[in-house]
Amino acid sequence: MKFPLIVRVRQEIDEQAVQDIEGVVRQELERSGIRSRIKPGQRIALTLGSRGISNIGRVLKATAGTLEAWGARPFIVLGMGSHGGGTVEGQLKIAEKYGVTESSMGIPIRATMDVVPLGATPAGVPVYIDRLAYESDGVIVIHRVKPHRQIMGPHQSGLLKMLTIGLGKLKGAATVHSMGWENFEQNLVQVAERVLKKAPIMLGLALVENGLGQTAHIEAVQPSDFVERDAALLQKALLMLPRIPFPKIDVLIVKEMGKNLLPDTVIIGRFILKHFTGVIPPDPTRTVILDLHDDSLGNALGMGSFHYTTERFFKKVDFRNTVINAVAGNVPEAALLPLPLPNDRGTIEAALQNSGFPDVEGVRDIQTARLVLIKNTIEMGAFYISQCLVPEIRDVAKYQVVGAPFEIPFNKEGNLILDFAAGG
Repeated sequence: MKFPLIVRVRQEIDEQAVQDIEGVVRQELERSGIRSRIKPGQRIALTLGSRGISNIGRVLKATAGTLEAWGARPFIVLGMGSHGGGTVEGQLKIAEKYGVTESSMGIPIRATMDVVPLGATPAGVPVYIDRLAYESDGVIVIHRVKPHRQIMGPHQSGLLKMLTIGLGKLKGAATVHSMGWENFEQNLVQVAERVLKKAPIMLGLALVENGLGQTAHIEAVQPSDFVERDAALLQKALLMLPRIPFPKIDVLIVKEMGKNLLPDTVIIGRFILKHFTGVIPPDPTRTVILDLHDDSLGNALGMGSFHYTTERFFKKVDFRNTVINAVAGNVPEAALLPLPLPNDRGTIEAALQNSGFPDVEGVRDIQTARLVLIKNTIEMGAFYISQCLVPEIRDVAKYQVVGAPFEIPFNKEGNLILDFAAGG
Protein backbone atom coordinates (compact mmCIF):
# COMPACT_ATOMS: atom_id res chain seq x y z
CA MET A 1 0.00 0.00 0.00
CA LYS A 2 1.21 3.53 -0.74
CA PHE A 3 1.44 6.15 2.01
CA PRO A 4 1.16 9.92 1.84
CA LEU A 5 4.39 11.89 1.77
CA ILE A 6 5.19 13.52 5.09
CA VAL A 7 7.18 16.52 6.28
CA ARG A 8 8.84 17.29 9.57
CA VAL A 9 7.40 20.12 11.68
CA ARG A 10 9.25 21.87 14.47
CA GLN A 11 6.99 23.33 17.16
CA GLU A 12 8.09 26.30 19.21
CA ILE A 13 7.34 25.46 22.84
CA ASP A 14 7.40 27.64 25.94
CA GLU A 15 10.70 26.68 27.54
CA GLN A 16 10.52 28.76 30.70
CA ALA A 17 11.77 26.52 33.50
CA VAL A 18 12.88 26.70 37.11
CA GLN A 19 16.62 26.09 37.30
CA ASP A 20 17.19 26.31 41.06
CA ILE A 21 14.55 23.78 42.15
CA GLU A 22 15.84 23.50 45.70
CA GLY A 23 16.16 27.25 46.14
CA VAL A 24 12.63 27.97 44.92
CA VAL A 25 11.19 25.18 47.12
CA ARG A 26 12.86 26.66 50.20
CA GLN A 27 11.77 30.16 49.20
CA GLU A 28 8.14 29.09 48.76
CA LEU A 29 8.09 27.23 52.07
CA GLU A 30 9.44 30.33 53.82
CA ARG A 31 6.99 32.59 52.00
CA SER A 32 4.06 30.42 53.07
CA GLY A 33 4.63 31.14 56.77
CA ILE A 34 4.43 27.45 57.60
CA ARG A 35 7.63 27.69 59.60
CA SER A 36 5.79 29.39 62.47
CA ARG A 37 3.44 26.40 62.67
CA ILE A 38 6.15 23.73 62.75
CA LYS A 39 7.01 22.43 66.20
CA PRO A 40 10.15 20.40 66.98
CA GLY A 41 9.63 16.67 66.50
CA GLN A 42 6.44 16.97 64.46
CA ARG A 43 5.90 14.18 61.91
CA ILE A 44 5.09 15.83 58.59
CA ALA A 45 3.85 13.71 55.67
CA LEU A 46 4.93 14.62 52.13
CA THR A 47 2.86 13.18 49.29
CA LEU A 48 4.27 11.32 46.29
CA GLY A 49 1.92 10.67 43.37
CA SER A 50 2.05 7.92 40.77
CA ARG A 51 2.70 10.09 37.71
CA GLY A 52 6.20 10.90 36.54
CA ILE A 53 6.59 14.48 37.73
CA SER A 54 9.69 16.34 36.62
CA ASN A 55 12.19 16.86 39.45
CA ILE A 56 9.88 15.24 42.00
CA GLY A 57 12.83 13.73 43.86
CA ARG A 58 14.53 17.11 44.12
CA VAL A 59 11.31 18.77 45.31
CA LEU A 60 10.72 16.11 47.96
CA LYS A 61 14.31 16.17 49.17
CA ALA A 62 14.43 19.97 49.35
CA THR A 63 11.14 20.05 51.25
CA ALA A 64 12.34 17.38 53.65
CA GLY A 65 15.64 19.15 54.22
CA THR A 66 13.92 22.43 54.97
CA LEU A 67 11.54 20.79 57.43
CA GLU A 68 14.39 18.95 59.17
CA ALA A 69 16.26 22.25 59.54
CA TRP A 70 13.17 23.55 61.31
CA GLY A 71 13.17 20.58 63.69
CA ALA A 72 10.42 18.50 62.06
CA ARG A 73 10.56 14.79 61.17
CA PRO A 74 9.30 14.48 57.58
CA PHE A 75 8.36 11.24 55.87
CA ILE A 76 6.86 10.31 52.51
CA VAL A 77 3.41 8.84 51.96
CA LEU A 78 2.25 7.37 48.67
CA GLY A 79 -0.72 9.22 47.19
CA MET A 80 -1.24 6.82 44.30
CA GLY A 81 -4.91 5.86 44.47
CA SER A 82 -5.42 2.51 42.75
CA HIS A 83 -2.17 2.49 40.81
CA GLY A 84 0.53 -0.12 41.25
CA GLY A 85 -2.11 -2.82 41.20
CA GLY A 86 -3.65 -1.32 44.33
CA THR A 87 -0.90 -2.80 46.51
CA VAL A 88 1.84 -1.41 48.73
CA GLU A 89 4.43 -3.44 46.83
CA GLY A 90 3.27 -2.14 43.48
CA GLN A 91 3.25 1.48 44.64
CA LEU A 92 6.71 1.18 46.16
CA LYS A 93 7.94 -0.08 42.78
CA ILE A 94 6.50 3.03 41.15
CA ALA A 95 8.28 5.23 43.70
CA GLU A 96 11.54 3.40 43.07
CA LYS A 97 11.08 3.86 39.33
CA TYR A 98 11.07 7.62 39.96
CA GLY A 99 14.25 7.39 42.03
CA VAL A 100 12.35 8.00 45.27
CA THR A 101 13.67 5.60 47.89
CA GLU A 102 14.51 5.96 51.56
CA SER A 103 18.19 5.90 50.64
CA SER A 104 17.94 8.61 47.97
CA MET A 105 15.60 10.86 49.98
CA GLY A 106 17.22 10.40 53.38
CA ILE A 107 13.81 10.10 55.08
CA PRO A 108 11.37 7.22 55.64
CA ILE A 109 8.76 6.15 53.12
CA ARG A 110 5.69 4.90 54.97
CA ALA A 111 3.33 2.99 52.72
CA THR A 112 -0.10 1.55 53.41
CA MET A 113 -3.37 0.90 51.63
CA ASP A 114 -5.27 1.46 54.88
CA VAL A 115 -7.62 4.43 54.98
CA VAL A 116 -9.52 6.40 57.60
CA PRO A 117 -13.16 7.38 56.88
CA LEU A 118 -13.84 11.11 57.09
CA GLY A 119 -17.61 11.07 56.74
CA ALA A 120 -19.38 12.03 53.52
CA THR A 121 -19.85 14.98 51.19
CA PRO A 122 -23.14 16.92 50.87
CA ALA A 123 -23.88 14.67 47.89
CA GLY A 124 -23.42 11.58 50.06
CA VAL A 125 -20.05 10.44 48.73
CA PRO A 126 -17.97 8.65 51.41
CA VAL A 127 -14.56 10.25 51.98
CA TYR A 128 -11.34 8.41 52.86
CA ILE A 129 -7.73 9.33 53.46
CA ASP A 130 -4.46 7.43 53.80
CA ARG A 131 -4.21 6.34 57.44
CA LEU A 132 -0.57 7.35 57.84
CA ALA A 133 -1.21 10.82 56.44
CA TYR A 134 -4.20 11.24 58.75
CA GLU A 135 -2.19 10.16 61.81
CA SER A 136 0.64 12.58 61.04
CA ASP A 137 1.02 16.00 62.62
CA GLY A 138 0.61 17.63 59.25
CA VAL A 139 0.51 16.93 55.52
CA ILE A 140 2.20 18.90 52.77
CA VAL A 141 0.43 18.05 49.51
CA ILE A 142 3.02 17.99 46.74
CA HIS A 143 1.57 17.48 43.28
CA ARG A 144 1.63 18.66 39.69
CA VAL A 145 -1.29 20.64 38.28
CA LYS A 146 -2.06 19.61 34.71
CA PRO A 147 -4.90 18.61 32.37
CA HIS A 148 -6.47 15.18 32.82
CA ARG A 149 -7.46 13.00 29.88
CA GLN A 150 -10.92 12.17 31.29
CA ILE A 151 -11.88 15.30 33.20
CA MET A 152 -13.08 18.49 31.56
CA GLY A 153 -13.62 21.39 33.92
CA PRO A 154 -11.86 23.95 36.13
CA HIS A 155 -10.21 21.23 38.23
CA GLN A 156 -8.47 18.28 36.61
CA SER A 157 -5.22 16.75 37.85
CA GLY A 158 -3.79 18.77 40.71
CA LEU A 159 -3.95 19.47 44.42
CA LEU A 160 -7.64 18.56 44.72
CA LYS A 161 -7.17 15.29 42.86
CA MET A 162 -4.32 14.30 45.19
CA LEU A 163 -6.60 14.88 48.19
CA THR A 164 -9.52 13.05 46.58
CA ILE A 165 -7.98 10.19 44.61
CA GLY A 166 -4.28 9.93 45.50
CA LEU A 167 -4.59 9.98 49.28
CA GLY A 168 -7.94 8.18 49.05
CA LYS A 169 -5.97 5.08 48.06
CA LEU A 170 -7.72 2.21 46.28
CA LYS A 171 -10.91 2.50 48.35
CA GLY A 172 -11.27 6.27 47.97
CA ALA A 173 -10.38 6.26 44.27
CA ALA A 174 -12.86 3.47 43.51
CA THR A 175 -15.59 5.17 45.55
CA VAL A 176 -15.34 8.57 43.88
CA HIS A 177 -14.98 7.14 40.38
CA SER A 178 -17.92 4.78 40.88
CA MET A 179 -20.21 7.79 41.31
CA GLY A 180 -19.86 8.48 37.58
CA TRP A 181 -17.67 10.76 35.51
CA GLU A 182 -20.61 13.05 34.90
CA ASN A 183 -20.51 13.85 38.65
CA PHE A 184 -16.75 13.83 38.99
CA GLU A 185 -16.15 17.58 38.94
CA GLN A 186 -18.59 18.19 41.79
CA ASN A 187 -17.33 15.22 43.79
CA LEU A 188 -13.69 16.17 43.27
CA VAL A 189 -14.25 19.53 44.92
CA GLN A 190 -16.56 18.31 47.68
CA VAL A 191 -14.36 15.38 48.69
CA ALA A 192 -11.28 17.62 48.72
CA GLU A 193 -13.10 20.19 50.86
CA ARG A 194 -14.03 17.45 53.33
CA VAL A 195 -10.41 16.27 53.52
CA LEU A 196 -9.22 19.85 54.05
CA LYS A 197 -11.71 20.21 56.91
CA LYS A 198 -11.06 16.89 58.66
CA ALA A 199 -7.42 16.01 57.96
CA PRO A 200 -4.24 17.82 59.08
CA ILE A 201 -3.46 19.44 55.73
CA MET A 202 -0.83 22.15 56.38
CA LEU A 203 0.14 23.31 52.92
CA GLY A 204 0.19 22.54 49.22
CA LEU A 205 3.22 22.68 46.97
CA ALA A 206 1.88 22.94 43.42
CA LEU A 207 4.08 22.20 40.43
CA VAL A 208 3.41 23.24 36.84
CA GLU A 209 5.39 21.91 33.87
CA ASN A 210 6.10 23.51 30.52
CA GLY A 211 5.50 21.95 27.10
CA LEU A 212 8.77 20.03 27.39
CA GLY A 213 7.78 18.40 30.67
CA GLN A 214 10.15 20.60 32.69
CA THR A 215 9.33 22.30 36.00
CA ALA A 216 8.15 25.79 35.08
CA HIS A 217 6.47 26.96 38.27
CA ILE A 218 6.50 26.03 41.97
CA GLU A 219 3.99 27.59 44.31
CA ALA A 220 3.15 27.14 47.98
CA VAL A 221 -0.63 27.15 48.44
CA GLN A 222 -2.51 27.61 51.71
CA PRO A 223 -5.26 25.04 52.40
CA SER A 224 -7.87 27.82 52.24
CA ASP A 225 -6.70 28.63 48.69
CA PHE A 226 -6.57 25.09 47.28
CA VAL A 227 -9.73 25.38 45.20
CA GLU A 228 -8.96 28.80 43.74
CA ARG A 229 -5.26 28.18 42.99
CA ASP A 230 -5.84 24.68 41.63
CA ALA A 231 -8.12 26.17 38.96
CA ALA A 232 -5.81 29.10 38.19
CA LEU A 233 -2.71 26.93 37.85
CA LEU A 234 -4.56 24.54 35.53
CA GLN A 235 -5.11 27.45 33.14
CA LYS A 236 -1.40 28.23 33.32
CA ALA A 237 -0.58 24.60 32.50
CA LEU A 238 -3.04 24.53 29.58
CA LEU A 239 -1.36 27.54 27.98
CA MET A 240 1.96 25.69 27.98
CA LEU A 241 0.69 22.53 26.30
CA PRO A 242 1.92 21.64 22.83
CA ARG A 243 -0.83 21.23 20.23
CA ILE A 244 -1.62 19.61 16.91
CA PRO A 245 -2.69 22.65 14.83
CA PHE A 246 -5.47 21.13 12.71
CA PRO A 247 -9.24 20.94 13.37
CA LYS A 248 -9.64 17.54 11.70
CA ILE A 249 -7.29 14.73 10.62
CA ASP A 250 -7.80 11.27 9.19
CA VAL A 251 -5.17 9.29 11.09
CA LEU A 252 -3.19 10.04 14.24
CA ILE A 253 -0.15 7.84 14.86
CA VAL A 254 1.41 7.92 18.34
CA LYS A 255 4.75 6.19 18.74
CA GLU A 256 4.41 5.41 22.45
CA MET A 257 2.24 5.75 25.51
CA GLY A 258 2.88 4.90 29.13
CA LYS A 259 2.00 5.71 32.70
CA ASN A 260 3.64 9.12 32.39
CA LEU A 261 2.85 9.45 28.69
CA LEU A 262 -0.90 9.01 28.73
CA PRO A 263 -2.78 9.83 25.51
CA ASP A 264 -3.80 13.31 26.63
CA THR A 265 -7.24 14.04 25.18
CA VAL A 266 -6.54 17.77 25.09
CA ILE A 267 -3.84 17.01 22.53
CA ILE A 268 -5.08 13.98 20.58
CA GLY A 269 -8.71 15.04 20.73
CA ARG A 270 -10.34 11.62 21.02
CA PHE A 271 -13.05 11.09 23.63
CA ILE A 272 -14.04 7.57 24.57
CA LEU A 273 -16.33 8.33 27.51
CA LYS A 274 -20.02 8.47 26.67
CA HIS A 275 -20.81 11.54 28.77
CA PHE A 276 -18.37 13.65 26.74
CA THR A 277 -20.06 14.74 23.52
CA GLY A 278 -17.93 17.70 22.47
CA VAL A 279 -15.45 17.47 19.62
CA ILE A 280 -11.89 18.53 20.34
CA PRO A 281 -9.31 19.08 17.59
CA PRO A 282 -7.63 17.33 15.89
CA ASP A 283 -10.64 14.96 15.97
CA PRO A 284 -8.90 11.95 14.34
CA THR A 285 -11.01 9.46 12.42
CA ARG A 286 -8.61 6.62 13.27
CA THR A 287 -5.92 6.36 15.90
CA VAL A 288 -2.81 4.19 16.19
CA ILE A 289 -0.55 3.43 19.16
CA LEU A 290 2.69 1.65 18.33
CA ASP A 291 4.39 0.88 21.65
CA LEU A 292 4.01 0.79 25.44
CA HIS A 293 6.75 2.60 27.32
CA ASP A 294 8.61 0.74 30.06
CA ASP A 295 7.58 3.40 32.61
CA SER A 296 4.07 1.96 32.56
CA LEU A 297 5.14 -1.23 34.36
CA GLY A 298 2.61 -2.93 32.09
CA ASN A 299 -0.32 -0.63 32.95
CA ALA A 300 -1.89 0.10 29.56
CA LEU A 301 -4.85 2.18 30.74
CA GLY A 302 -5.52 4.63 27.95
CA MET A 303 -5.13 2.12 25.12
CA GLY A 304 -8.87 2.38 24.62
CA SER A 305 -8.21 5.72 22.92
CA PHE A 306 -6.74 3.83 19.97
CA HIS A 307 -8.18 1.66 17.21
CA TYR A 308 -5.00 -0.18 16.22
CA THR A 309 -1.76 -1.25 17.83
CA THR A 310 1.11 -3.67 17.37
CA GLU A 311 1.72 -7.15 18.68
CA ARG A 312 4.76 -5.89 20.61
CA PHE A 313 2.48 -3.47 22.48
CA PHE A 314 0.24 -6.34 23.57
CA LYS A 315 3.16 -8.38 24.81
CA LYS A 316 4.04 -5.61 27.27
CA VAL A 317 0.56 -5.26 28.81
CA ASP A 318 0.05 -6.36 32.41
CA PHE A 319 -3.68 -7.00 32.23
CA ARG A 320 -4.09 -7.41 36.00
CA ASN A 321 -2.71 -3.94 36.77
CA THR A 322 -4.59 -2.44 33.85
CA VAL A 323 -7.90 -3.98 34.92
CA ILE A 324 -7.51 -2.89 38.56
CA ASN A 325 -6.84 0.68 37.45
CA ALA A 326 -9.73 0.64 34.94
CA VAL A 327 -12.27 -0.76 37.41
CA ALA A 328 -11.22 1.52 40.28
CA GLY A 329 -11.29 4.50 37.92
CA ASN A 330 -14.67 3.54 36.44
CA VAL A 331 -13.14 3.77 32.96
CA PRO A 332 -13.46 0.35 31.32
CA GLU A 333 -13.56 2.21 28.00
CA ALA A 334 -9.98 3.36 28.58
CA ALA A 335 -8.82 -0.26 28.73
CA LEU A 336 -10.64 -1.53 25.65
CA LEU A 337 -8.30 -3.46 23.38
CA PRO A 338 -7.14 -1.90 20.12
CA LEU A 339 -6.71 -4.32 17.21
CA PRO A 340 -3.17 -5.75 17.15
CA LEU A 341 -1.27 -6.02 13.88
CA PRO A 342 2.19 -7.52 13.32
CA ASN A 343 4.11 -4.27 12.87
CA ASP A 344 3.93 -0.49 12.50
CA ARG A 345 3.34 -0.61 8.77
CA GLY A 346 0.32 -2.88 9.24
CA THR A 347 -1.28 -0.62 11.84
CA ILE A 348 -0.92 2.45 9.65
CA GLU A 349 -2.28 0.60 6.61
CA ALA A 350 -5.34 -0.53 8.59
CA ALA A 351 -5.94 2.99 9.90
CA LEU A 352 -5.70 4.49 6.43
CA GLN A 353 -8.03 1.91 4.95
CA ASN A 354 -10.64 2.46 7.65
CA SER A 355 -10.38 6.24 7.45
CA GLY A 356 -11.54 6.24 3.83
CA PHE A 357 -8.36 5.47 1.91
CA PRO A 358 -8.68 1.83 0.83
CA ASP A 359 -5.93 0.29 -1.28
CA VAL A 360 -7.99 0.55 -4.45
CA GLU A 361 -6.96 2.48 -7.56
CA GLY A 362 -9.02 5.56 -8.37
CA VAL A 363 -10.95 5.74 -5.09
CA ARG A 364 -9.17 8.57 -3.23
CA ASP A 365 -5.75 10.05 -3.77
CA ILE A 366 -3.59 8.75 -0.91
CA GLN A 367 -1.68 12.05 -0.95
CA THR A 368 -4.80 13.78 0.39
CA ALA A 369 -4.84 11.59 3.53
CA ARG A 370 -4.39 13.81 6.58
CA LEU A 371 -1.83 12.04 8.80
CA VAL A 372 -0.09 13.28 11.93
CA LEU A 373 2.72 11.30 13.60
CA ILE A 374 3.87 12.22 17.13
CA LYS A 375 6.24 10.56 19.57
CA ASN A 376 3.94 11.00 22.57
CA THR A 377 1.82 13.77 24.07
CA ILE A 378 4.71 15.30 26.02
CA GLU A 379 7.66 15.32 23.61
CA MET A 380 6.19 17.32 20.74
CA GLY A 381 9.00 19.67 19.84
CA ALA A 382 9.06 17.85 16.51
CA PHE A 383 6.39 15.80 14.75
CA TYR A 384 5.39 14.82 11.22
CA ILE A 385 2.40 15.64 9.04
CA SER A 386 1.13 14.78 5.58
CA GLN A 387 2.39 17.13 2.90
CA CYS A 388 -1.21 18.09 2.14
CA LEU A 389 -1.59 19.67 5.61
CA VAL A 390 1.23 22.19 5.14
CA PRO A 391 -0.99 24.90 3.56
CA GLU A 392 -3.30 24.72 6.60
CA ILE A 393 -0.61 25.82 9.06
CA ARG A 394 -1.63 29.31 10.12
CA ASP A 395 0.90 30.10 12.85
CA VAL A 396 4.08 29.74 10.79
CA ALA A 397 6.17 31.22 13.59
CA LYS A 398 5.16 28.47 16.00
CA TYR A 399 5.00 25.59 13.51
CA GLN A 400 7.93 25.53 11.10
CA VAL A 401 8.19 23.00 8.27
CA VAL A 402 11.70 21.60 8.09
CA GLY A 403 13.02 19.99 4.92
CA ALA A 404 11.37 18.46 1.88
CA PRO A 405 8.55 15.87 1.80
CA PHE A 406 9.61 12.22 2.00
CA GLU A 407 8.14 8.74 2.23
CA ILE A 408 7.36 7.26 5.65
CA PRO A 409 10.46 5.19 6.50
CA PHE A 410 10.22 1.63 7.84
CA ASN A 411 12.95 -0.87 8.68
CA LYS A 412 13.03 -4.40 7.30
CA GLU A 413 10.68 -5.56 10.10
CA GLY A 414 8.12 -3.00 8.97
CA ASN A 415 8.58 -0.70 11.98
CA LEU A 416 8.80 3.08 11.92
CA ILE A 417 12.25 4.71 11.96
CA LEU A 418 11.51 8.40 12.43
CA ASP A 419 13.59 10.81 14.49
CA PHE A 420 11.38 12.79 16.87
CA ALA A 421 14.20 14.74 18.54
CA ALA A 422 13.23 18.41 18.79
CA GLY A 423 16.38 19.75 17.12
CA GLY A 424 16.93 19.92 13.37
